[in-house]
Amino acid sequence: MPIGLKDIPAVGFAERETSDMLNQINQLSLSWGGLARVPGSQYFKNEMVRDGFYTMVATRDTTDRPAPQPIGQVEADQPDVPAFESPAPSDLSAVSSRHQYTLLKDGWIQAAQVWVPATGSNITYRFILGSLVPGATIPNIQTIDNPVLVAGQWNTLFVSNIAFVTGTIVSITIEAINSSGDTTWNHPWDFEGIQNNAGPPVGDWNRNNQHLIIRINDTDSDTTDQSVDLNLIIVGSLIRLASTAAPAVFFEYIITDVTDVGGYFEFGTILQQISAGGPTPGTPCTITPLIPTPQATQYETVLDWWIANQPTFATVIGSFEFAGLPVIGNGDNSFGIRVFFQEGEVSEDWDLVAFSGGNDNVGTSAQRLFLNQNIANNFFLGDFTIPVDFFITNTTFLITDERIHAGAIINLFPLNAEARAEDNRIMVSAVNFGSFEVEKDPPPAHDEMIFKYVIISR
Repeated sequence: MPIGLKDIPAVGFAERETSDMLNQINQLSLSWGGLARVPGSQYFKNEMVRDGFYTMVATRDTTDRPAPQPIGQVEADQPDVPAFESPAPSDLSAVSSRHQYTLLKDGWIQAAQVWVPATGSNITYRFILGSLVPGATIPNIQTIDNPVLVAGQWNTLFVSNIAFVTGTIVSITIEAINSSGDTTWNHPWDFEGIQNNAGPPVGDWNRNNQHLIIRINDTDSDTTDQSVDLNLIIVGSLIRLASTAAPAVFFEYIITDVTDVGGYFEFGTILQQISAGGPTPGTPCTITPLIPTPQATQYETVLDWWIANQPTFATVIGSFEFAGLPVIGNGDNSFGIRVFFQEGEVSEDWDLVAFSGGNDNVGTSAQRLFLNQNIANNFFLGDFTIPVDFFITNTTFLITDERIHAGAIINLFPLNAEARAEDNRIMVSAVNFGSFEVEKDPPPAHDEMIFKYVIISR
């Protein structure tokens, strides 16, 4: 089953079945062992060491080397100059192409690259990076929006050295849309409030708690059937749901999925902005979408590539969508996606805490994809929830934990959509014996935020 936008979890990637593991780890303390010692040295359970770019912690007493070690040469799954179809095919819709890799070897994806047929001010690209480790049920998803690209050549999305075990599923998706302009409309609906499952009544709209779904009834609050206009909204549209009386109070989303449920439309969304806390339940609202006008969107493909060119490190399946609808018969086709895989020896006696190497030219998102996937399964030592709008009347939020000592390093990892949206404004402001504090930069209004944290002793 491909990993794509529809698989973005309603609650963050770390909400896996880790409670038993966390209960065990919560009884333990990590000890700082400094730099890795000579091969064959003895390490003890919960000892944390630095080995090259890797910070690792022992899961049991061991003499294994901490950091993963390469085996053989790096392998690429695509040539330097692929035999893409010429001219590049196209469609008058948003186009999604994907490679899904099921790893057959331990090792790491050293780099990922994409090849696009065209760039320009009207062309928008989004890259979706997904990973699902064996035993996990919720994939970890990260997105990269509109990086600088050059058409007709390989462009590096990220460089990384975070190890994966055999059986891990990794997917890379290209979403592209070419639009020459935008169309818009505005109609009235009342905000019903938060509904995680139910559709809205006539005249209303609602959203789920994580801002990943909004639902709009076919009939607006003036009793006018707006299903024709709602059907115009496509993936990639920007939609604003604002208080009619106070237009500066609004939610704003990017549309990632569109479903006509019958009686109402359900839209998959990525939250872009909350202004002045957003409308409250019962508020009459004006809904205004900005809908891109599709032009021919080109994409790259090599027909039947995977039939005779499967790499040794993974089983690869291609998949393809027009306007969010799967196009069957593309499993053997490759698209403009290439990865470099390094087979490696990965000791089961060590787990990753942090990786500080690599040259991630799109910021930290790609490295966090891999770093957080490992930590989510192994090292989260605690969690906390910041209530809705807590920072309107407070400047800091206190977390008590008797295992914390002055000088400890605290790493925060967001779990829900609001925490991810505000992550760059939430920071650890003080670490004391038995507690630490976090603070948030303005704007102060926010939904409930859920974080987990790692305590790193030294």
